[in-house]
Amino acid sequence: MTPFTLKMNNRAYTIAILVCFLACLPNWIQAQERVPWEAVEILMSNDGQHLAVKYGVYVKKEDRDESGYDSGVWIYDLDDLLSPPRYLRRASFNDTFIAISPDSRYISLAEYQRLEIFYMADNSLILDMQRTATEKPLDLSTISFSADGKSIMFLSDWWATWEHEMSIWDIDTGSRVLSIPAVRAGQSWQLPKLSPDWRQFLDWWHNDGVQIHPFDVQQGLGAALGVVPINARDVRGIAFSPDSSLFGLVIPDGEIKVYRTDTWELSYIQVLGEHSCGGADVTLAFGHISPWLIYKCHQLLVWDIETGELLLQTEGRGPFRYITPDDGVLVAGIRGRVSEYSEIIIWDAEDNFEMSVYPGTNPQVHPNGELMAATGPDGRVWIWNIKSKELLEVLPVPRH
Repeated sequence: MTPFTLKMNNRAYTIAILVCFLACLPNWIQAQERVPWEAVEILMSNDGQHLAVKYGVYVKKEDRDESGYDSGVWIYDLDDLLSPPRYLRRASFNDTFIAISPDSRYISLAEYQRLEIFYMADNSLILDMQRTATEKPLDLSTISFSADGKSIMFLSDWWATWEHEMSIWDIDTGSRVLSIPAVRAGQSWQLPKLSPDWRQFLDWWHNDGVQIHPFDVQQGLGAALGVVPINARDVRGIAFSPDSSLFGLVIPDGEIKVYRTDTWELSYIQVLGEHSCGGADVTLAFGHISPWLIYKCHQLLVWDIETGELLLQTEGRGPFRYITPDDGVLVAGIRGRVSEYSEIIIWDAEDNFEMSVYPGTNPQVHPNGELMAATGPDGRVWIWNIKSKELLEVLPVPRH
């Protein structure tokens, strides 16, 4: 074969490869467009400065057992939404739990056998707890920060191992300061163990009811303060007030009972009657400032527990999510993946509980009570002004 013929063959081969690449490029682009990132979880810091977003996309692999979701967490600066978000790290689509400390300094990512804590301001890692060969397996699905943001608690899943325990860690030093033994810590993760102020501990699963103990991070549990005579299996909804002064629970006979946590005496009973969900789980919440008791099942009901007056009764679509710290906005929304059927319901308490509906899911309302971030119908993060009902911004999706 002459050098000229060899050169022509190489050129023809290169051209053929290029033609194939160009022919396949539209299909590759289309495939990429079919699986965009979707904002599957959104958290806003209490100071209103940062937005933590977990994006994910479904990844189909040849081995069906290995199919799953590829995802990661990014941090947006709410004062500069046009700047690119900061990448924190990869995360499990379904099994990575995100929490932001009350003082907005830290963000934690917890998943099976690992807990990491980062500074919110610059993403720097300050605490990394991984299981070692000498430690027990932990499912870090129950995570909470102390009110002062100095400590973090996690509880191992009670069904994962009989060697579970509740641990309290000092964030600055990275040292464990307290452990609660398995017999007290190992209860269903839906039931709270500590009051929001971390001053009281609820010891479930006793024959006479729920035992209440004083709690201190350094000293642990004190002698029982009292007992709430209820079997944990009969609880359908449960909540502390944000200031830890009240404790409420819903029981299947159609009653809500509210206790004062200074004496643990029954102080209020609300008979639900026709509003009762029977054995179904419901949402119970208290106002932060106003003396409100909020109940959500097939309806959203709001009572003034000082006067007993029913302030709001409305059909509610989707579960009740939360109330803003100033009690100005009540938020509900449909759970699940983004779709054209997902919607967010807002009740403006400052405007006679006027209701408005927005497309999307995963709502987070800014402390100023005006801005709301949510996953829009296209899977991106939409920023709304819920006072003017105006869509302000659609955040760019990070590259992946």
